[in-house]
Amino acid sequence: TSTPISVVRSSFSTRLAALWIQFPIVPVSLIVIIVSVRINAILASLDHMSTNSKRRHEQILRRLLCQSLLPALYGIGVIVYALQKRKNSHELGHLTMIIISLLTALSPLFTLFFTLLYREAL
Repeated sequence: TSTPISVVRSSFSTRLAALWIQFPIVPVSLIVIIVSVRINAILASLDHMSTNSKRRHEQILRRLLCQSLLPALYGIGVIVYALQKRKNSHELGHLTMIIISLLTALSPLFTLFFTLLYREAL
């Protein structure tokens, strides 16, 4: 019997490159959430904006928050990929590609859902 040959060798440089890309996801996501909450608080305290303008700004901020948190979902893909490597399962490898494909589709869907004019047109 032959053992499966890995296409990508697991070396220090490849792990460092992967961490370089994956590590900033969590801190940046937390910063985005904190800034979004602060901006919403500032918008709520403004008296010179109409209720309609405040509502539209909140919708835009909510959409931007969701879209900016999409890269955090790549962490799920990374976890599934690591499990696939550990268990040598081809099904989990397909799941990784499905997760990444869904992330690509979610960004325009957030725009359609969170923007009132687009949502009313649907």
